[in-house]
Amino acid sequence: MLLGLVGCVEPQSEFRCEQPCECRRGDERGTCEPTGFCSFDDTECRSGRRYAVGASAELAGECVQGTAWYVAPEVTTAELGTFAQPFGTLQQAVDVAVPGDTIIVEDGTYGPGSADSTQFPVAIDKAATADAPILLRAQHAHGAILDCGGQCAAYIQIRASAAYWTIDGFEIVRGYWGGIYSIQGGSHITISHNHIHDIGLRVETDPFPMVGIVANELTTDYVIDGNVIEHIGRPNDAGNSFDPLLLMLGKRMTITNNVLTQALSGWHIETAASFSGTIANNTFVGPNMWMDREGQLMLASGIGDITIRMKQAIKRSPRSGFALGLDLRLPSGDEKNLLGTGAPAVQPFVAWSATYGALAPHINVGYQWNGSSILAGDIDAGVSEDLPDVAVYAVGAVVAVHPRVTLALDVLGRYIIDSPRVRLSDFHALDGRSVFPNITFDTGSINELSSAAGLKINIAGRLLLNTNLLMRLNSAGLRDKISPLVGIEYAF
Repeated sequence: MLLGLVGCVEPQSEFRCEQPCECRRGDERGTCEPTGFCSFDDTECRSGRRYAVGASAELAGECVQGTAWYVAPEVTTAELGTFAQPFGTLQQAVDVAVPGDTIIVEDGTYGPGSADSTQFPVAIDKAATADAPILLRAQHAHGAILDCGGQCAAYIQIRASAAYWTIDGFEIVRGYWGGIYSIQGGSHITISHNHIHDIGLRVETDPFPMVGIVANELTTDYVIDGNVIEHIGRPNDAGNSFDPLLLMLGKRMTITNNVLTQALSGWHIETAASFSGTIANNTFVGPNMWMDREGQLMLASGIGDITIRMKQAIKRSPRSGFALGLDLRLPSGDEKNLLGTGAPAVQPFVAWSATYGALAPHINVGYQWNGSSILAGDIDAGVSEDLPDVAVYAVGAVVAVHPRVTLALDVLGRYIIDSPRVRLSDFHALDGRSVFPNITFDTGSINELSSAAGLKINIAGRLLLNTNLLMRLNSAGLRDKISPLVGIEYAF
């Protein structure tokens, strides 16, 4: 299921936020509070944050509820966690934080301490609430450097009992296996605006993955947004090993607005059958680990839907023919794993063809009625809705270049009726100057236009081998520029 980011109009007397990036005051970044209003740092408040002037009349200028705990590097004495007497480690602040609190980590480098390649300097194992989350953030974007030094497994571990935490703005480097680990569970975790890089980078025969962020199949409701993740993995080939930048296996995951590059031995994003959620508006830079293959995401493989075609000639002449046909689509694949649509379909069509020497032009027109699929509804709630109906058409010709080989050229169209659509739009931040890309949804019909060129080879009798290159002719719909296709056709 796709989840859009809701845009806003120009700031007015009262401004409501939904995402942290909406709270900007010049170069100062703020926090989008659970109340729906922006706050900004203020050390005079116990929470370390004060509501901005765009908040409601009751909250504007007031201190946010909760307590701010401060952490600074190279603190060796027992301190109180205040602005004047900060803690020396992140774990000290994590241990005392309660729902509604904020942990502010000052600029500097924070090493692994005594943590080895199986341990983590920071372990989060407590739950906050939706109305009072806990925010763990760098005081200035990427000013706090969490450096494993090639010693600790990953710098931050999210455990099964963790819930409603935000980890924001850090530079996380040189983990032995990863940057942020969540392999025991956890829910409602936001990991945003971090720079995670230089993970692993050693010759390793153990197939255990090196990753930027991992969230296993026990995790739910994670948001991975606005991070830069790069230069991760092993430089050697360890057989069937994969070192993805993001290993996302949980449910209701949102992966948006990230920059992903330099996956040395894996995919930029790897998922599995347990995954559900949104992957949208990410930037992929450079090739994957297989230089001769396209793609940045590892999803799934297997059998999709099966289509049964029936066609009957209605009228024949020495040069031309007219036929009626029917395609039946059977939902035999696993639509939750992108293997098919999950919906039956019926598509009647008409076909005309003619023969003029070695040239055989043809025209096909049909209409596809689609059934109900969970892909059109709500995957997490298990609610299905009807997929949009589609009018299809094709115009082309076949040229015989050999008694058993023909060249096929076609223009193909699909007119998708009243389909939900994703659009890019501009979002205007609170400061009235900053503009960010945004995703919105609407409903409308679109016309997908493609061309196809290929060969049909008569292997034996009525058995045909089809090879095609499908090329898009316009930008409507979500399609690759060029898609190679290979198929077997048998006429009864």
